Amino acid sequence: MRISMSVIKNEHGVFHVRKKVPKKLEEATATVMGSSKQRVAWLKKSLGTKDLKAAKVDSTPRGARP
Repeated sequence: MRISMSVIKNEHGVFHVRKKVPKKLEEATATVMGSSKQRVAWLKKSLGTKDLKAAKVDSTPRGARP
């Protein structure tokens, strides 16, 4: 279930944030992260909350205003 552009709710009700990796950096990102794949197109991180309001706050960069 998509809440906003980058906040996604998984099947357990926990919110995650997803960010697209630029094409030029996909291979470098895979290398740095130690991925078994050659390219990594998306970065995904759990926000550790089931609360929508907290997820929206945690998904914005620090210091940014809506």
